[in-house]
Amino acid sequence: IFGLRQFETSWVSSRLVRFEQLYLAGTFRKFSFFSDPAIFGLVMAASSLLSIGVLFEKQQSKIRRILLVGATAIMLTAMLFSGTRTGFIVLPLGYGLLMLLSFRRNIALLGLVGVGIWLSLSFIPFSHPSLQRMQQVFDPSTTASFQTRMDDQSFARPFIQQHPIGVGLGTTGERGQLFSPHTLLSQFPPKSGYVQIG
Repeated sequence: IFGLRQFETSWVSSRLVRFEQLYLAGTFRKFSFFSDPAIFGLVMAASSLLSIGVLFEKQQSKIRRILLVGATAIMLTAMLFSGTRTGFIVLPLGYGLLMLLSFRRNIALLGLVGVGIWLSLSFIPFSHPSLQRMQQVFDPSTTASFQTRMDDQSFARPFIQQHPIGVGLGTTGERGQLFSPHTLLSQFPPKSGYVQIG
């Protein structure tokens, strides 16, 4: 809500790669105290699913239900502002699993309402960058970042296949340029923790 403090803005701006990952369509992606927006968005998606699951317990007070609905709304909004596309996939899959495990009518009805809202948000054109990023989940081939990731992965794939045990997490991206600057993987921008671990 309030943006970054001066020391945080200095940290983000200190490296071009970091700035490009965190600055999206004229605004910074939100990441709270987590290491990057992707992890923050996934934690918000998982926490909102947990909150929704607890919401459907049978014996609860009205105050607790109101608090859970409010917490879920805050977490979903935070997930939206993190700009992570993976969270937009985790949310419907997790709720679908909740529906399968519970076999309750009110959960299924809320799921149908959620599908309607999800489809309307997914296909109606928006100018908000976070909602546009959510829409890219359904057609990733149209985004420049998707093509960049595919190019980067095709660059690193032969090296990874030749080293099946790996060469270490600190050999790619910023750490690779700092600690092992003359290796092939130091030129590889992992873009996310998933790709770095891979």
